[in-house]
Amino acid sequence: MLLNNYFVTIILALLLAIVLKLITSKFSSHVVEFHKGISNGGMPSTHTALISSITAALYLNRGFDELFFLGLVLTMIVASDAVKVRHNLGLQAEKLNTLLKKDKIPVVKGHNVSQVLVGVFIGILSALLVSLI
Repeated sequence: MLLNNYFVTIILALLLAIVLKLITSKFSSHVVEFHKGISNGGMPSTHTALISSITAALYLNRGFDELFFLGLVLTMIVASDAVKVRHNLGLQAEKLNTLLKKDKIPVVKGHNVSQVLVGVFIGILSALLVSLI
């Protein structure tokens, strides 16, 4: 039964993140752009929502055990990657496009800290909701 709880938690986090991405893209462009729901970057960080939902579910189901701490470390790596590495890759893509004088490289700037924090919140909320059911 626990595996089902984890699966439901992950799916709920994914759906919440996609819906929130669609809502925020509607406010920024005044049009619902469905591809933004599954694209990289934007509010919230879907990757962070997914990994934090797993970590929160591990805590709620198992407490402070080895798997929880493994999930916590992976969550910190994903969150750090979303803010630092992906942002820097986006900046590098912009510079390369300037040097090449063409837009050959797609520019995705990753996430800012608030987008990652909202992703963490969605993950924790998903795990809490599933644990209450």
